[in-house]
Amino acid sequence: MLTSYEHLSYSLFSGSNPGCVSCLLNDLDLEVEFRNKTYYPNGRNGPDRDNNAERVIIEGVKDGDVATITVTGYNLMQNFQHYALVATGCFGGVANQNFVDQCSAFECDNSLLTRRAIILMAVCIPLAVILCCCAVAMCRRRSSKKSRGGDLTPVEVDSAVVYGDDKTEGEEGQKEAA
Repeated sequence: MLTSYEHLSYSLFSGSNPGCVSCLLNDLDLEVEFRNKTYYPNGRNGPDRDNNAERVIIEGVKDGDVATITVTGYNLMQNFQHYALVATGCFGGVANQNFVDQCSAFECDNSLLTRRAIILMAVCIPLAVILCCCAVAMCRRRSSKKSRGGDLTPVEVDSAVVYGDDKTEGEEGQKEAA
């Protein structure tokens, strides 16, 4: 059984212009050179002139192996052709030999730290804003209650109870008796 790091897969997808029933116009062909052997797509022994989706799978890949991918145009009706090339497998070491001065993908990969920092900021910043809004709302509510005289909690002063409207318990009793 092969694991994901023991094989590489290369897929090429290109568009085709209508006009030819028995041929593929603007055909792009995929070839992969690996260990001095040329691999052609879709299990063929040569270029695939019938399909605009081509795939090469190479098994038994080891660390340090190098594959060269070539895309060649055939039966082109125009000077350019849009296509997508997808390579899948385990790619360790230097990602591109054009930038040899860069470190390997494993040494320079800080995506976990970056992703973690972004998630923490995405959670903590809105939470802090919500808490600040709640605190401001509570302060405003308290100040509006005090300004309206809504806070009538009894306070004991010299054995007389004083209410928020400055009436004492004794004064109320005297008014009722009169």
